[in-house]
Formats: sequence, structure tokens, C-alpha cells
Amino acid sequence: MIHPVARARRKLRENAILEASWTIKQCHTSQELIAGLKRLLREHKYLSARLIDQDAHMPCAATVRLQFGTLRKAYKRAGWARTHRQMVIAAMKGRYQAERTAA
Repeated sequence: MIHPVARARRKLRENAILEASWTIKQCHTSQELIAGLKRLLREHKYLSARLIDQDAHMPCAATVRLQFGTLRKAYKRAGWARTHRQMVIAAMKGRYQAERTAA
């Protein structure tokens, strides 16, 4: 049995998460997200969840996923339609090049 205080805290936490996710959904239009993805694609020549999460001007990849259903659908709308294998290879190349330039 869960203690009543713990149950109340959990309920408050759950409500805060729901309110935050609702606010996030309302703040970013599809056009804004697509424009951000196109900018990332121009700058980095590939797209990935990690790249989206690291960008200061984009919401997290989970928000993009919620808006479009999948990241692949969002990527396609931004003009980057690739197979899963091509996406993985591009992300690996991008990370490798970033590590080499940082060293």
C-alpha cells in the first residue's frame, strides 16, 4: 500500500508533467519545427535525435516525435527522406567528424 503523502506527491508530479507537455505542444507549430529541422539539416547535413536535443533553438526530439508521430516523418517533411540504415550511417559520420574537429 502506498502512503497517502507519497500518493499525493506522485499525483502532483504527474499533473505537472501533463501540464508541461501540454504547454510544449501548444508552443511550437509544425512549420516552426520543420524550419528548425531544415536549419539543422543545412548546418550538419544530417538529422538525428541527439542533434535535435543538443540544439539550443529546438525543443527536444520527443516534442518533435509527438508532433509528427515519428522522427522519420518529421525528417521527411524537412526534406531528408532516408532509410533507417542511411540515417544511422549519417549520424555516425557526423559524430565522428565532430569528435575529430574537437580533438
